[in-house]
Amino acid sequence: MRGTITKRPDGKFGVKIDLPPERDPETGERRRKQKWLGTFATRREAEEALACVVGEVAAGTYTPPTKTTLQEFAERWLRDYAAPRLRPTTHASYETILRRHILPTLGGRPLARITPADLARLYREKLDAGLSARRSSTSTPSCTVCWRRR
Repeated sequence: MRGTITKRPDGKFGVKIDLPPERDPETGERRRKQKWLGTFATRREAEEALACVVGEVAAGTYTPPTKTTLQEFAERWLRDYAAPRLRPTTHASYETILRRHILPTLGGRPLARITPADLARLYREKLDAGLSARRSSTSTPSCTVCWRRR
């Protein structure tokens, strides 16, 4: 797989990757597919992002970003993964933490747009709002457990 870095008129650098071609169902011709990864402030950042994605594709771990929100993912994760594998009390605890503390703030955001800084900010807001450090510390790991299972 290859990728391309292009300098945009605004001075930023755009990154796109070439995906394996697909066949047109009507003509049978191969069609080139590309996916934009985003824009970066510097060429070095763009090169690092491209190298990371190329490495993930080579390792077979790359999943293209989707518009799935945290809310949709968390509901599916609780239903399809957590419910059959966790004790009922653990499942209920994760569900409560997600519903009360995480989803009201981050639930509407696409998964691809949530960063570690967002989770750190959420954790800090919960501490500042008077939530105990113990309860706050269980909120972030619950979300992290959910993330690892994607």
